[in-house]
Amino acid sequence: MFSGHHTIKVYKPFQYIPDFNYRHGWDKYALDYATLLQPGTIYYLTKEILHHLVDEACDRPVERQFKVLDVNCGTGNDFSFFLKKGWNITGIDGSAGMLNKAAENHHDEIQSGSIKLFQGQIETLAISTGFACRNSYTGWAEGKILFYGKAPP
Repeated sequence: MFSGHHTIKVYKPFQYIPDFNYRHGWDKYALDYATLLQPGTIYYLTKEILHHLVDEACDRPVERQFKVLDVNCGTGNDFSFFLKKGWNITGIDGSAGMLNKAAENHHDEIQSGSIKLFQGQIETLAISTGFACRNSYTGWAEGKILFYGKAPP
């Protein structure tokens, strides 16, 4: 459980910035990171294995919409997998560059409300965003592993 003295911040959904400056830190890496999911790479193979494990571990609930909280979502490399299943996604990442590439690559899904992106740390998100409410999500992804059910206490 997270402990510390952090001010709860209210986060607004991340908006795509067409002329974003990808020069520093993780923002700089975002351009390369967005291209990692290519067939024949180790990264792609790991994703295929993880997605296969998710397929085996959980079925889409019939009684309600499946919602995934993707912590450290990066450029959204798992979004297509979640979207093909009809799941809604809330993604959070500390890097504006990573989120900007995710927003660029998934513009239509963000406009339709299937994806919501937030920049910040999970520890400081305000409940008013709907992000920190454990009962709001059917599954959550951390380190690119999907957990079915509610996040642990």
